Amino acid sequence: MEAEVLSKEKGSFSVRFSGMDESLARLAVEEVWQEKDVKIASAVLDHPLTAKPVISIKSSGAKENLESAFKAVEEKAEAAIKAAKAI
Repeated sequence: MEAEVLSKEKGSFSVRFSGMDESLARLAVEEVWQEKDVKIASAVLDHPLTAKPVISIKSSGAKENLESAFKAVEEKAEAAIKAAKAI
C-alpha cells in the first residue's frame, strides 16, 4: 500500500491510498469523526476498480487524526480476530 499526499495545508489534509479498498477508507473516516475538532472528513473513490480512495480531513490536527483513526481500526480488527478465535 502506498500513500500520496494530494494537499497539506494548515488545518487540512488529503491523501490518496493505492491498494486500499473503500471499506478500510470508510472505517478510518468513521473513526476520524470521533475527534472533537473535525470539521470535514470524507473518503472518496474515483472509480470502484481503481482501489485508490482519497481521504480528506479538515481539522486542527488532520494528519494526527488520520493516524489515530487507523490505529483505532487496527485495535478493533485485533479484537474481532480474538473474538473469532474464541468461537
